[in-house]
Amino acid sequence: MKIDISAYIIRLEDSLRQTMSCIDKNGSGIAFIVDDEMHLLGTLSDGDVRRAILKGLSLDVKVSDVSIEREKEVGHGPITAPLETSHAALLRLMNDHGIRHIPIIDDQQRLVDVASLTDFAKEYELPLTAVVMAGGFGSRLRPLTDNTPNRCFMSGTGQFCKERLSG
Repeated sequence: MKIDISAYIIRLEDSLRQTMSCIDKNGSGIAFIVDDEMHLLGTLSDGDVRRAILKGLSLDVKVSDVSIEREKEVGHGPITAPLETSHAALLRLMNDHGIRHIPIIDDQQRLVDVASLTDFAKEYELPLTAVVMAGGFGSRLRPLTDNTPNRCFMSGTGQFCKERLSG
């Protein structure tokens, strides 16, 4: 993972406007609230910002005010994981909590990295496992279809047949 976390950082004294700018610049939909020693204090997502605006809060309100309200609403601080957490465990946490990002913290609760669902998805490319052919007289597959219907043909591993789906 190891990304440049500086693009995700906001401070308690920053404004909601600065939070929006941070989220816009990092393009991930989230900002992490830290102190001067990089201890993780909270998170604000683009949804949190949107809800604050809909409640009528000013764009000049401090992050500290918005983050206190957020924690009251959700009932807990940020979901985090320690440095050596496996990808499988991070994905499980994301699924269990319905989140797309998990701050990775060291043993002193300092933000050191960010696990992103988008980054995990890039690691897994689905291989092509089937070719779907539909309809026709098999003329484009000749000579493969000379002795078998176009929905039943020989492949490198044997004969492949597919039942007709409609009349």
